[in-house]
Amino acid sequence: LQRPNGKPYTTDRITQTLNRAFEKDGQSLRILSTVHVPLTFHARLCAKSRTYLYRLAVLKREHACDRSRQHHPHTRFIPIEEHDRCYFLGHPRFDIETFATVARMFEGKHDFRTFMAVAKGNPRQQEAMHSLRHIDHITVERGQTMTAAFNREQTEQFYDFWDVRIRGRSFLYRQRPKATMASFLEQLRNRKTELQRTETTVTYMDGSRKIFRNNVEFDAPPRLGFIVDNSPDQVPACIVAQFLYLGSQDCVRQEVLEKYGITHVLSVGIETPPIVEYDCDGQRIIETMFVECLDLAETNLAEVLVKTNAFIDECRTRGGRVLVHCNAGVSRSTSVVAGYLMQRCDQSFMQAFGMIKSKRPSVQPNAGFIKQLKQLQS
Repeated sequence: LQRPNGKPYTTDRITQTLNRAFEKDGQSLRILSTVHVPLTFHARLCAKSRTYLYRLAVLKREHACDRSRQHHPHTRFIPIEEHDRCYFLGHPRFDIETFATVARMFEGKHDFRTFMAVAKGNPRQQEAMHSLRHIDHITVERGQTMTAAFNREQTEQFYDFWDVRIRGRSFLYRQRPKATMASFLEQLRNRKTELQRTETTVTYMDGSRKIFRNNVEFDAPPRLGFIVDNSPDQVPACIVAQFLYLGSQDCVRQEVLEKYGITHVLSVGIETPPIVEYDCDGQRIIETMFVECLDLAETNLAEVLVKTNAFIDECRTRGGRVLVHCNAGVSRSTSVVAGYLMQRCDQSFMQAFGMIKSKRPSVQPNAGFIKQLKQLQS
């Protein structure tokens, strides 16, 4: 933008000319001011910082939860003045405070490679691009609508406006503002029609059950909240010869205990009938211990092992034989035996679990117990 005589146009003239060109071309851009710069100036390299403004129009909760026709995404009110000037969100569970907390996690230096938009087949797809960016600050503040006076009241009745400002030296190459700021929940909602319908059954600790089908909740007949052993299992697995045995509650029978010479019974999470038997000197023949333990992933296995290891150690010191059992001998008792082998016999999780599995193939601790056992070896 220079005259034939070499003199630059006035800054006001440049501002007016550019805005007229943008308007004629239908671009949503407007120049606020123009300044003269030297020939060495580079708009990207010489900028000390930039501030990017993203505007969100969040449908108020009372309207977002209303599923009537007038609030359908394709029929609800959208102010024409805000069309393509902000991103409209209508999910009832969108939470601006959580959004602001997550947004601040982008501050600092990050690799934004996954945010870059280059179409497949585009020659630039093979070019080396710098995707590392340093974000100085991100703020989320309440904004205001740009609608005209006659439309403002209805707009403010439906929407809350938020301004997201991102300040940094530079942000994204070929940035995609809408894709970047879109709510993950909103994206899932848009793809909902592609998902296969399914039915989910949730069993709670007390045995009650709920069935969820097509966003509708049904009550289901209750079941026990633990593994049910439907067939007698009266043969304990010998994990360590002449010492450590693993089985189900069916093994806690007088004839079974006598057959295998069991002197100690460790009940994990399930109490068995008291076993009281004394020798001729008045000493108890079988020592028992019950340890509270739910077969849930969130149960603290480390606290359980402190008690169970001490009991098993006592049995070993006396030269006895200990039977460790739960209900089915699958999850809780297996985890206790594996924990003992790892902490007392210096075995890894794979060694301990493999050893138990070879003696009792039906064992399978829950996912939470497996995770905690793997953490023990670290």
